[in-house]
Amino acid sequence: MTPDKSVPYTYPPEIAAELDALADGDYIIDVSDFRTDEKARLLEQIYTMSRRGIQVVRHWLTHREWDFFMFVEMGPDRIHHGFWRYCDPTHRLYEPGNHFRNTLRDYYRWLDERIGEVLDLAGPETAVLVVSDHGAPGDAGRRLH
Repeated sequence: MTPDKSVPYTYPPEIAAELDALADGDYIIDVSDFRTDEKARLLEQIYTMSRRGIQVVRHWLTHREWDFFMFVEMGPDRIHHGFWRYCDPTHRLYEPGNHFRNTLRDYYRWLDERIGEVLDLAGPETAVLVVSDHGAPGDAGRRLH
């Protein structure tokens, strides 16, 4: 994973300044404390991180020639960790009717639209892979019986 921005995290190093410039002045590598109880703040951070990252991707796809291009979207991982219990009725801590019950669905709908925009920019001749480093098994997958 990329370290925080206190150390050089891009190659070449000057790309870091370009990332910030393209991402409303502050490229976000990762949200802070995705296990926080401040869920409204976390949700806003996840959307901001994802939106800014997609802004960079869209810009670079339209303003540079690429032989190979990849990006990592951390939003799905962070939203699973932060909100699964609010969306999964089988989770032991689920509360029916809670404010965040549609968070995963809404985020994935939003992200799917953004990925569609990126795919349109990539063009029909581009080979595209969408890969996950792991799934989200829900509460049952985390307990021993």
